[in-house]
Amino acid sequence: MGLEQLTIDTIGPGDIFGWSAVAEPFTFTAAAWTVNKSRFIILNGEPLRDLFKKNNHIGYKIMFEISSVISSRFRQLGKKFVNTLSKNK
Repeated sequence: MGLEQLTIDTIGPGDIFGWSAVAEPFTFTAAAWTVNKSRFIILNGEPLRDLFKKNNHIGYKIMFEISSVISSRFRQLGKKFVNTLSKNK
């Protein structure tokens, strides 16, 4: 059984991709491909975490949004997993 690529979610302008810079163990675990030419904002994790420590209200708001994204992605992953299992019966 080989490894396959699996699309977990499709995102659009202004959406969050990647949160490994703010979630331990700070390890990159996913990849993304774009359909159209795209621009990204890339943030270095350590200064970002320092900002959160110094300005808890900023950290709270961003982590609240990130937790929503993580929750959505896990729901999508669960649906894909069940769908894949049902196809392989």
